[in-house]
Amino acid sequence: MSSVRYMQRGSTGVFRYSVAVACVSFWLARQIRLKVETGTLIRGALEDFTEKL
Repeated sequence: MSSVRYMQRGSTGVFRYSVAVACVSFWLARQIRLKVETGTLIRGALEDFTEKL
């Protein structure tokens, strides 16, 4: 995947950053007991990564 090489937020790659955003978003939703569609939440968090594909 060539998009793994794109940089975002300093020295962090877009892929790693997007996965971290997805994980934190999922964790936060569970912590505050939000009823969310998991697939939609993760797709939204991975938006930066998918824009580079």
